[in-house]
Amino acid sequence: EPTPTPDPTPEITPTPGKEDDKGLIIGDTYKTKTAEYKVISDSELMFIRPIKKSGTVKVPDTLTINGKKYKVTAIKDKAFYKDKKIKKLIIGKNVTKIGAKAFKGCKKLKTIKTKSTGLSFGKECFKGIYKKAVFKVPKSKINSYKKNLIKKGKAPKKIKVKKY
Repeated sequence: EPTPTPDPTPEITPTPGKEDDKGLIIGDTYKTKTAEYKVISDSELMFIRPIKKSGTVKVPDTLTINGKKYKVTAIKDKAFYKDKKIKKLIIGKNVTKIGAKAFKGCKKLKTIKTKSTGLSFGKECFKGIYKKAVFKVPKSKINSYKKNLIKKGKAPKKIKVKKY
């Protein structure tokens, strides 16, 4: 029997909340082929979870939904908790918050790169990743990110924080 062709339109799950000018409302979830997002303001999205698990994950700067551009500004608590496939992570420049335990236990995660200059790190967000992982960050943020990741126990002590 023929296999049904997937619906090309990403799935939007409406939930009660504030109406937005393009029909999406705060609290809605939005799925792409690779990830699920949640609308957290009329111009911002939170990365909730990967749909297709893979070695390289990119959290985008922005996402356009129904012709409207949203900034991706957060990664949810436990978004990748104990993900066995992720090896490389690229965090978009608009992300300002990484939730608690977001990447905890991702033992193969070796490379993290971000252009964001205002990241806040949730409790244990990178605990248990590859112990010699490399974080590539904007030059102006090396000291601050080192302090916030290593000294506060949010990442392994042997990680390297480098400029790119």
